Amino acid sequence: MGLVVAALVAAGHGWSLSCGLFLDDHAHYRQLRQGDWSYRSAVAAARLGIVGDVMDLWSRHEAGLRFYRPVAFWLLRAEYTLMGWRPAGVHAFSLVWHWLCAMLAGWMAWRFIGRPGWAAVAAGLVAVHPGHVVTVYWIACQTELMATAFVLAATLCYARYAAWWIPAQTAPSHQRHVDSGHETSSPCGLVGGPGASLSPRRCAAWLAAALVFYGLAMGCREHAIMWPAVLVAGDWAFRANPRRHVRAYGVAVLVALMYLAARHEALGGFPLPGRPYLVRPGEPGFVRYIADKLIYYFNGLFAYVPVVPISGTEFFSRRPGVFYGTFGGVLAGLLLLALGTRTRRLLFPLAWMPAFFAPLLPVFASSHHLYLPGVAMAWLLAMGLAALAGTGPGPRQVAAGGIVLLHAVGLTFATWAIGWAYRAGTRVEDLVVRDVVQTGRPLREGDHLFFINLPMPAYYAIPAIEHRTGVSGLSGHVLTFSPWMLRMTAPASIEWPDEHTLVLTAPAEEGWFAGYGGRTVLAIMGLGPSLRVGDRMPGPLFDATVLDADEGGVRKLRFEFHRPVTAPDYHFYLGSPVRWACEVVPRPGGAKGAVPRSWRGDDRPL
Repeated sequence: MGLVVAALVAAGHGWSLSCGLFLDDHAHYRQLRQGDWSYRSAVAAARLGIVGDVMDLWSRHEAGLRFYRPVAFWLLRAEYTLMGWRPAGVHAFSLVWHWLCAMLAGWMAWRFIGRPGWAAVAAGLVAVHPGHVVTVYWIACQTELMATAFVLAATLCYARYAAWWIPAQTAPSHQRHVDSGHETSSPCGLVGGPGASLSPRRCAAWLAAALVFYGLAMGCREHAIMWPAVLVAGDWAFRANPRRHVRAYGVAVLVALMYLAARHEALGGFPLPGRPYLVRPGEPGFVRYIADKLIYYFNGLFAYVPVVPISGTEFFSRRPGVFYGTFGGVLAGLLLLALGTRTRRLLFPLAWMPAFFAPLLPVFASSHHLYLPGVAMAWLLAMGLAALAGTGPGPRQVAAGGIVLLHAVGLTFATWAIGWAYRAGTRVEDLVVRDVVQTGRPLREGDHLFFINLPMPAYYAIPAIEHRTGVSGLSGHVLTFSPWMLRMTAPASIEWPDEHTLVLTAPAEEGWFAGYGGRTVLAIMGLGPSLRVGDRMPGPLFDATVLDADEGGVRKLRFEFHRPVTAPDYHFYLGSPVRWACEVVPRPGGAKGAVPRSWRGDDRPL
């Protein structure tokens, strides 16, 4: 199983070793490197600056995202230290964590399916599920890998304590006999009678180990707190008599309360961001939002529908027939699975998914949310295929084997392809940084960098530029985001009426702040769903005024700077079809256009 999973991980996720840092990674990298091994430093390293912290958006400011993940960031600091602070080495650790999660998921499947071949299928599904690509490729999501590994380890230890299953080598017919309820288990030992039970001391040791892993999991990712709910479902599904384990539940809840108290003390309360990151209970449409998010995630797990932040929900909101029709197919498949297996053990993975989805549903959709619940999807599919194959050779085994082969080839290729696309998308940030360094004047501490048509994936360009150049204290300002996410098809028009004014005209194809992505940016900035002609946004460095806008977005903007645009610490970068970020020299006095600087220092007109 280990060799099969390693091969699948390498084939599906090998591209990740060359991905470097992206978005949130830059903030975590800088905070970890500037910090130390103290508890406070580990807590602080998890903070993410958003609007107004990383880049100024028209002087709008929102509180950053504050997480409590000290265990994960101690581990990340250890990885960076061991690898000489080289991101490629930390990406290698992500592959190891992913392999470990798949193996633990396979071990669990072997225990309650009872057939090692189908356990390997479950492990392989975890390894190459297309929804897991971002979790493996993005270093910032390694916290999800760690939490999943610790949750699975905690579950295995508790299962040994509570005697959930029979030994793996027991025949399938005996497993069905156990499922029917004709065999009982001791309260602390393996199924099979007194001879397989554990001593009270070893029994307590397994429970203690489970609780330690539970605490580690919560120290990596917040939604791991739901683990006690999974224990109750597991005890009921495996006939371990939940009433015998009330004390264990109580201790697990006590550990969760201790975690919440530590989190409250470290963060000074329970800070929660607003829209679009989080939809709060009581807001209009909250119930519908939660229901649609759960449907979206089930479609992502079982129908392999890509879960794309922000734009994915917008896409399916315009296609309700496809969205709800796909979910209907998922429900039909789960019903067939239940009818085909007829085992009480299905209740365990079926409870696992909503339990770990629940804390994530108010948050905006993201594919890494699928990872921990996705383990249960692998168990369910492996159980269904095992039931289809039966126990003897025949057409059923051929059919099940064909489905496994189709998944092995198709999902591995899909994972590889999505990883390639992810890597291409992250290159946008690298190219913006490259162009700033190559086409601009040398940067100095305290300089202000103003971006015109900045691609959204390059929002964390400032810490990336500081890392690349070694210059600290830079201030980034987004004048406009690019109308297109990953490409530039037409330039903007630039005018410098006087030494304090910059006027921008949008490309003809599409205005700024248009579509769902543009509306999301405006919501983050606190400017409402759209901008209208005459809207004026004052700020400490410049005042922004909308000169022209329609349903297609903002067409023309005026920026009035409080200091001359020719100030030596001001740098203006234009994104166009030629370059992602080319420094331009202001030419006040009514001249249209600008003169870009090349990396050689000569001036050439656009």
